[in-house]
Amino acid sequence: MTRDVKIEQIEPWLYLATRPLDEALDVRAALLLGTRTAVVIDTLARPEDMAPFIDVIDRSGLPCTVVDTHADWDHAWGNCAFPRSAIVGHIDCYRRLRGSESRESLAGKRREKPGFYDGVRLVAPTATFETQMTIDAGGFEVELHHLPGHTSDSIVAYVPRHGLLVAGDCVEDPFPLLESGPLNGWIEGLRAWAGRDVRRVVPAHGDVCGPEVLRANADYLASLRSAPPCPVSGPSFYVDAHRRNVTAAASM
Repeated sequence: MTRDVKIEQIEPWLYLATRPLDEALDVRAALLLGTRTAVVIDTLARPEDMAPFIDVIDRSGLPCTVVDTHADWDHAWGNCAFPRSAIVGHIDCYRRLRGSESRESLAGKRREKPGFYDGVRLVAPTATFETQMTIDAGGFEVELHHLPGHTSDSIVAYVPRHGLLVAGDCVEDPFPLLESGPLNGWIEGLRAWAGRDVRRVVPAHGDVCGPEVLRANADYLASLRSAPPCPVSGPSFYVDAHRRNVTAAASM
């Protein structure tokens, strides 16, 4: 088992795996156990990170379906841990993982930390969608919805039966990071989700939250064009991230 990855069983059917990225930030993936298939949502930064999930899946005897919430390195570089599984993602996630940006990012990470990323092989989704897709896990469905803003390929995974939203980087606590936009569409999307039956939100970064985080993230994004003060104090990561958000919002 990868020493840095912490696995938690939240419900009989729900596991979370979290690994530190640095002193201020963790990243989280989710495992949902249906009666027909296990659904892994994000694969973290390298295949070794998926060892705890693979142990659970092997004990369950279920086949596995992988979902990428987007193509960023800390969310999809563990895809190669599942060579026999279908991998689902937005069409732009496929393009990004097949493109030069991902190859250059991997080369850079390997230079920064020799040996640590040797096991990574960039694997793009084998099944793609543009707007929405549903996976029948057996006992519950997992709806995948495109919600661009953080990146063009960002999606959320919604389990209506359990009121669960696995949000990737579309939702973060204390606030999300604005990369590519569109800003207005992201805000509108979050407010629409706040009006649905969402009882638990699992962000990739930050604490597992209730539905109030959806409106809080939307309000934060809406405030960016007025250059508000940073809503949190503490690690410089968040102060720097807020400054980048304000700069990015000014051009959108």
